[in-house]
Amino acid sequence: MKVELLPHQHDAMYHLFDDPNGGHKGGGYQSVCLLGGIGSGKTFLGSVWIMRQLQRYQEGDDGLRLICASTYGQLRRATLAEVFTNLNNWGVSFSFNQNAGILDVEGCRFLCLGVDRNTIDNVRGISASSLWGDEFSYWGQGSSGMQVYNVISGRVRDPRGDNKFFFTTSPNGHNHCYDLFHGHLYDTKMAKLVRARTKDNYHLDEFYYDRLRSQMDDKMMRQELEAEWVTREGIAYYGFKREIHTMDLTLKRNVGQGFIGLDFNVSPMCATIIRFSGDRIYVIDELHIHDCDTFKMARELKQRGYGNYKVIADSTFNQRKTAGKSDKIILEENGFDCSMTRKNPYVVDRVALMNKLFQNNQFIVDKKCKMLIRDFEQVTFLNNKLNQISNPDLTHQSDSASYPAWRLLGFTRPSKMNVFTRNR
Repeated sequence: MKVELLPHQHDAMYHLFDDPNGGHKGGGYQSVCLLGGIGSGKTFLGSVWIMRQLQRYQEGDDGLRLICASTYGQLRRATLAEVFTNLNNWGVSFSFNQNAGILDVEGCRFLCLGVDRNTIDNVRGISASSLWGDEFSYWGQGSSGMQVYNVISGRVRDPRGDNKFFFTTSPNGHNHCYDLFHGHLYDTKMAKLVRARTKDNYHLDEFYYDRLRSQMDDKMMRQELEAEWVTREGIAYYGFKREIHTMDLTLKRNVGQGFIGLDFNVSPMCATIIRFSGDRIYVIDELHIHDCDTFKMARELKQRGYGNYKVIADSTFNQRKTAGKSDKIILEENGFDCSMTRKNPYVVDRVALMNKLFQNNQFIVDKKCKMLIRDFEQVTFLNNKLNQISNPDLTHQSDSASYPAWRLLGFTRPSKMNVFTRNR
């Protein structure tokens, strides 16, 4: 079977398996990371790695391999979904035991794991011959990413295998991936970084990059499309300018459609009331209530005349309980339509969208919404996360505003598109 690789894909496989400069177990570097933009073919190359491991298995290395991703959900829905498609297209027989997490490719076995805190202990005691880690930059949060890496990498020790690490990922700030492949822990004798921009995948249609670029702020574009390590320390909503994005919106209270954005923190619990007209969002009111529950919030919203507005909320309201009922059920029993709520996007995606909307003058706030204005001016990033330490009262109001903004105007991260899977 011959599969044509893009130049950066070829380079990553060469450095991992064949590069004499690496000098690790039969050639190649011990650790190679393909750092790529959206659509650059990272997961496809993981499928190629599987085929290389199958070749090693057929030559006598019958050890257990590891395939890991940031969470099991991400592993199953995205990573393995594309792997299965590729293997099918290549005519390779395989089976997957979901209970055991074992992918069997013509006898070569791969243990498939999420590395979140709920599943990381499943890897302890295992001896593996090699590892593919997908979305490596998103393993853990802050310093825990390095801890997760140390736990997983310590399992790759089976003497029958090549004991190599192959990572595919988008950048995610200056974290453990940066440290290992560019920063103070980067060992040029043992590790190799290959970077690929979205545009480096010449199989994508000519409008793909421009469509994504038009929906991102500059920092997000550099990270997600150019595969650059970008720090998000400092002011989160840097695109917001009070003199531009606030005004008296009395005349906008009835334009377009009405929506409620909800964040279910207990103190404060926050709601942002918007009107959506054309491609512009107008914030006409806000609720910022301490020591609040969902019953109280529902009453207050109806008293203010917003009972017929559709709710777009933090999607965890399906699980969060107030008085034995989920918050979603409580809202629906009070007459609110919650049907437009979807799975929460990544925080950095929501923040990047808000900055893009500010840049395009698509998000306007009534001057009376002082809590939301305060958030936009004061919320910061700390360790690549929204800072909820310096002032715990911050972030919740802006969160409630960004949920409907994302649902109405946010871009959809492309699913892992299989643009390389035909035999060549």
